Order: sequence, then C-alpha cells, then structure tokens
Amino acid sequence: MKSSIPKLFWLYLGVFILVPGLAAQDTASLTGTVRDASGAVVPAAAVVLKNVGTGINRKLVTNSDGEYVAAGMQPGTYDLTVTAQGFRTYRAEGVVLRVASNSRLDVALQVGSLTSEITVEGGKLAQVDTQSSTLGGAITGSEV
Repeated sequence: MKSSIPKLFWLYLGVFILVPGLAAQDTASLTGTVRDASGAVVPAAAVVLKNVGTGINRKLVTNSDGEYVAAGMQPGTYDLTVTAQGFRTYRAEGVVLRVASNSRLDVALQVGSLTSEITVEGGKLAQVDTQSSTLGGAITGSEV
C-alpha cells in the first residue's frame, strides 16, 4: 500500500507557492522622480497618495535620487501631492491606477513658497509604463 504523504506534501507545497502569487496580482504600483525646474532631483520631498474612493493616504519620501515608489497599491483613482521645502506644492488629481499596472508619474516642482500650489487634472497626466516592455490593460464586462 502506497503512502499518501508525498501527495499531501505536493498539495501543501503548491498551495504555499501559488496562493501568495495570486494575491499580489490585484495591486498596482506608481513610481516617479521629483525634479526642480532646472532638472535637478529633489531628495526628501514628501509624496502623499490619497485614494479618492476610500480616503486612505499613503505617505512616501523621495530618496537621494529624487525617486519614489508606491508598490502594492489598491487599483483606483488617486490624488498625488508633492511638497518640498522652498518649492510650491504640486497636486495631480485623478491619477488612475489599474490592476497590475506599473505607472510612472514624474513631477517637476517650481520654486516658490509652500502656500503656493500647482494642480494638474488627471486627464492631462502621462501615465506610461516605462519600467518594462509589457503591454496590458483591464477591460470591463460591458466592453467585452
């Protein structure tokens, strides 16, 4: 009589390998570089992503290269706010993150006080996946 231990082993191994991978496929990421008007990077800039639907904020800080990475984001519409000492506040409203997208949104800050701000509408934002050569998208049931 054969033992069922090898079958159970492979079943458990498959569950532990596949389940975490499946759970990560319903997220999106947003990356970008914060620069000033001359093209120099702005380190330690505060980046806040607010999910319009849930009201949850995600706070980030740019690294020494002026880059930020927001991985594992819930798909939806976000408002992006970037602030840095000596620069005007930058706002991008209506940033749409889709399932499994790797979007990029670079920010150019203008010199000024923190009380001044620039607001950019979501329809005018260039959200292109420059990080990989994959092409994809999500469609709704009515589009099918």
